[in-house]
Amino acid sequence: MRKLKYTLLFNELKGNYFIIVITLITIFIINKTKAFLLIIPLIIYLVIIFKKNSKVFISLVVIITIVMINFSTRIIIQNKYANLNYYDGIAKVEKIKKQESSYQITFKIKNVKIIAYNKESLKIGGIYNLKGQITKPSSSHFEGGFDYEAYLKYQNIVGILQIETLEYDHQSFSIYSINNYINNYFDKTYKSKALGMIKALTIGNKESLEDSLSDSISSIGISHLFVISGLHVNIIIMGILFLLKKLPLKEKAQNIIVIITLFIYYLVSGLLISVFRVIYSFILSLINQKYHYNLSSIDLIMINIITILLINPFYIYQYSFILTYLIASGIIICNKFVTSKNKLWASIKMSFLAIMISLPVIVSINPDINFLAIIYNLLYIPFMTYILLPICIITIIIPKIEIIAYYIYLGFKTLTSFFARLSIFTISFPKVSIYFILIYYLVLLILIDKFIKKQKPFKYIIALIIILGCWNNIALFNIHNEVYFLDLPKGEATLIRKHFNTCNILIDTGENGYDDILIFLKKKGIKRLDMIIISHGDSDHNGMLEEIIDNFKVKNIYYGKYDKVTCTKIPPHINSFALAINNTISIAKIDFKVLSPAKDYQNPNDNSLVLYANIFGLKYLFTGDISKKVEETLPLNNQMVDILKVAHHGSKTSTSEKFLKNIGFDKPNTNKIAICMNGYRNQFSFPDSLTVANIKTTLYITSTHKTIIIRKNKIYYK
Repeated sequence: MRKLKYTLLFNELKGNYFIIVITLITIFIINKTKAFLLIIPLIIYLVIIFKKNSKVFISLVVIITIVMINFSTRIIIQNKYANLNYYDGIAKVEKIKKQESSYQITFKIKNVKIIAYNKESLKIGGIYNLKGQITKPSSSHFEGGFDYEAYLKYQNIVGILQIETLEYDHQSFSIYSINNYINNYFDKTYKSKALGMIKALTIGNKESLEDSLSDSISSIGISHLFVISGLHVNIIIMGILFLLKKLPLKEKAQNIIVIITLFIYYLVSGLLISVFRVIYSFILSLINQKYHYNLSSIDLIMINIITILLINPFYIYQYSFILTYLIASGIIICNKFVTSKNKLWASIKMSFLAIMISLPVIVSINPDINFLAIIYNLLYIPFMTYILLPICIITIIIPKIEIIAYYIYLGFKTLTSFFARLSIFTISFPKVSIYFILIYYLVLLILIDKFIKKQKPFKYIIALIIILGCWNNIALFNIHNEVYFLDLPKGEATLIRKHFNTCNILIDTGENGYDDILIFLKKKGIKRLDMIIISHGDSDHNGMLEEIIDNFKVKNIYYGKYDKVTCTKIPPHINSFALAINNTISIAKIDFKVLSPAKDYQNPNDNSLVLYANIFGLKYLFTGDISKKVEETLPLNNQMVDILKVAHHGSKTSTSEKFLKNIGFDKPNTNKIAICMNGYRNQFSFPDSLTVANIKTTLYITSTHKTIIIRKNKIYYK
């Protein structure tokens, strides 16, 4: 902190009241439960400001007050609808998003919104009589996972409607109908696969982009080029001004025409926040020049942010808002670092700065960062500026040249897919605390300042590398022994994790096609799995095995002797072992004993591995998907069981009363815990009510309690 105090950047920022007010608003909104701790420092700060400049003091108080009242009012309105379970009334269609086999429709009802899924598209602005049950969106299923509830909440969406009846009443105006009309026009006019590229680059609609191309764009770190931003809008501004300068118009008239055109584009793009930022920045700069306010670029971007938060403080939670303003603000603040007479060197520094500034935000979405993106941006930005974007704009004006756009699209797709396969510089960054992020930004700020002052930056380069290294290897600093029973969409996966990354064991991998398990392991900083145990060959237990092998270093894989499916998924370079009754496994003082299968039951579920394990001082029984028939044959010999993994996701075909009595789970006992991993998208309504009734001890169900963690022999769940 002492070093930061003497940096040029700190001295430039410390007197900027706009930055300070945004920081205060952000802390108050995001850390609502701890906001009271800031009241005294805030009062002291405001007193100091009042003594210096009463007008600034009044402005700050007014801004903070308006934002907080706006935010609190929105929360109160949402809470009013928090217990809404059924809706019967009028609703207006606000947005429509095409899914694979249906349409996601956003309805506005009174002061809030709900979403629903329908096989047929509706009319934007249409008023419908609507009836149906409302379910609440799910929160994150594991720490660091995607929180759908929060995602919808900050779009003012209070629930998901299961449509029972839907009747069209009449049509009304909707500002989003302009974007929808343009979308439909594109769909009818353009028939090649270039359609997705044209829509993404001109109106910000990426729904028509091929999934494979979208994944490639994301993996090489050029997703920001497919977000309508300053690059796109500035090309439009330059094009308009180029044409207007050929007309006998005064500068004022030219600016008015540009502003009107940009606002039309804002409507066409569907009110994208990134477009608003650029348009509003253009207007603010014109006002600043005309009235000689002498506001700096930092002042202008901060006024821009404050205006957005005054209109809708919920934007502070949206990644599009955060990334748009974070990168733009960072580049403006660090402008002296980016500036260079050598354009190539300036571009490299710009690309580096954008990646480093946005790194903590990006990894909260996707842990994988491809540092070759610094080089890719040098290639793609000129290609986008001078070829891809202009050809898309020209194709809109002259649809007959779509064939040219198509061949350029094919070249772009081929090149991007090739780069996406080069993963040598892709690094995963797990979830870390906010304090670690603050240290990261502190060192980055000082390092940039050293470059600006042309001082020796080597110490801080090394410090930054050390921080990134610690971040990438954060699992080495984990002090806890933990067992995670994961809440997956379908299937089961259990992670056993020993302190300081000394041993990682995964039992089952969940259903194929759901990458939750990959994201979870990466968010925890796990790169190596010392052992994978597959209970049996059903896809909801071994479905993600091949993807895990591709993404992590796997040392050993164990599977059942009569499992004929899993063995085909294991590559030759990985040690693999078939297990049957009485086999044992020991690793890092964690012991497993195989209690079944004793024979081939001619049934994959009954051939499941049943494991009796001593893990961190507790006795676990993992039962796979065995039925009651196999439960009765288990050689338990009165062995103590502290934690039972309920068989077959809680199906009524398992977990008999006799079995529960045999392991002491037939009577209330707070020291014995049963865990049912049923999959929050399972279609069989697991667990069965009879199974739940039979278990008399404490029962945790993943679809209810989310991921269940046993740490220091205590249960933690969301």
